[in-house]
Amino acid sequence: MNMRLSTLIITLFITVNSVLAQSSTVGVLFNGDLFLSTDNVNTTVINERNPYSPWGIYTTAQLDVINTGGLPAISGGRNYPNRLGINYGFLRNGINLGVGGKMILDDIEPAEFYPDIMVRLHPIKLITKNARSLDIAIILNISNTIEFGAGLSIPFILNRY
Repeated sequence: MNMRLSTLIITLFITVNSVLAQSSTVGVLFNGDLFLSTDNVNTTVINERNPYSPWGIYTTAQLDVINTGGLPAISGGRNYPNRLGINYGFLRNGINLGVGGKMILDDIEPAEFYPDIMVRLHPIKLITKNARSLDIAIILNISNTIEFGAGLSIPFILNRY
């Protein structure tokens, strides 16, 4: 059941991403969490004078990847989204700051909730000032722990092609 729920949530996130976002970031925190982010969600403010909307959303999911002898698969263990927040892109999304919440769910203990800060640096976007360029993402997460990660910022919607 946990794998179905994780698949449903990730599919829903990608669907929302395909409808609203102008760019996406896919990455991993080095503790093994999958990182998904949409940038430029509010497309209603975009016009010729303002080609960029700085607001977006982010989430992470704890995924246990197992090797079944063929393709890697996601186990039914602790798969659930554990962070959710909104982000704002500064300097044409060269620096992206997100704030939200983190949930730690344990089978024995009750759920614990912590504030969450997600900082992303996109060096190519920072230098070129092009919010929709292909770029790497250097990720810093500050919550009850400090975690680092890396990702890829793509200038199109995740499931468009």
